Amino acid sequence: MEVPVRQAGDALSRLQVMIEEIEESSRLIGELIDLGLGAERAPERSSRASASALGWSESARGESLVWLALDSDGRIARARLRPASVRNWRAFDDAARSRNVFTDIPIIEASFWLTVAGIAR
Repeated sequence: MEVPVRQAGDALSRLQVMIEEIEESSRLIGELIDLGLGAERAPERSSRASASALGWSESARGESLVWLALDSDGRIARARLRPASVRNWRAFDDAARSRNVFTDIPIIEASFWLTVAGIAR
């Protein structure tokens, strides 16, 4: 596995590292699939039961969680998404308590990497 590194700390260097990380991840996934080390399939059953699963990933903002529940037909019955910025909303309340709240809110929101939708970025 190759770990991309840049000496400069500017935005272009960070972008280049991110692009190279994506390329390296894609290459590794391709190798794992070729080796047969991908996701294992469950044995086929005559009647399917409902199931649920939790997925986790790390992003620049922190951990993101996804929980899905499937019905017996394999369709999504329920879903719960928790974007990484959710943890920062608690601190937002304290940071927004100022006299210039209307002018400071956009700056505070951006500094905590908050998005109202949670997945807008």
